Amino acid sequence: LPRFAVDIFLKQCLPCQLRKPIKHHVVSKQIISLGVMTRLQIDLVDMRTRPDKVSENVVYNWILNCIDHYSKFCWAFPLKNKTAVDVSVKLRELFFTFDPPRLLHSDNGREFVTITFQSI
Repeated sequence: LPRFAVDIFLKQCLPCQLRKPIKHHVVSKQIISLGVMTRLQIDLVDMRTRPDKVSENVVYNWILNCIDHYSKFCWAFPLKNKTAVDVSVKLRELFFTFDPPRLLHSDNGREFVTITFQSI
C-alpha cells in the first residue's frame, strides 16, 4: 500500500481526526542585534566520529563555532577536547582580535558555565 494512499485515508477518517491532538503553535521571541559583535552565538560541534588527525599526537575532536548574529560572520576553531580552559583560550584569541561582544549566547553546556569560562 503506497504511503500517499494511507495519508489520503487518514485525512478522510473521522475517528482518526477526532483522536488527533490539536497543534499549538509556539510563539518565539525574536532575537534582535543592534550591530556587529553585539551578540555572539557559540556552540561546539562534535567531530569524534570523524576526527581531524594532524599528526600522531595532535587529534582535533571538536570545533568551536562562533557566529556574529548581526553580520552572520562565522569563525571555527579546532579543539582537541571540550574543556572550559580550551574553549576560553580560543574565545580570548577571538576577543583580542575583534573586541569582546556585549552578549555571549550559548546553550549553557558544561564547558560554557564553569568559573573558568565566566572569568573571561
